[in-house]
Amino acid sequence: MSMRANAIIVILCVGSVGLSGCSTVGQMGTLLAAGGAGTAAGYLGSHGNPWWTAAGTAAGLGVGVLVNSSQNSAQQQKFQDGYDQGKCDAVKQHYWMLQRLQECSALDSEGVQHFYQVTLPAQTDESGVKRTSRNITIPIVE
Repeated sequence: MSMRANAIIVILCVGSVGLSGCSTVGQMGTLLAAGGAGTAAGYLGSHGNPWWTAAGTAAGLGVGVLVNSSQNSAQQQKFQDGYDQGKCDAVKQHYWMLQRLQECSALDSEGVQHFYQVTLPAQTDESGVKRTSRNITIPIVE
């Protein structure tokens, strides 16, 4: 093989390894780049021996899988961190909404709240759904 062909293969290998971790390339691109780099390294290192070339390809694909799995776990951790932060924010918002609601109800109520127990009888509504009797509590401010 000529010196120019070797230089092109080396440049392609270095470029593919450099791009193998880039998030814009994607998982398939990472596997292709790492497999290509392994193929070229096996071919150049063994002076064209097909068995070493195949072994280089397998090793390159293995490296590509490892790179993809580390990117996936980092992405999952970032997603989980954002999800947890969102849950915390929702709990805080709910807490402060309840605080404001209690302040407003304490200022607005001008009576005494009573609770009345009512038993609703069993019945069948217009659409044919049979309802069983049940007890409910009705709050009334007097």
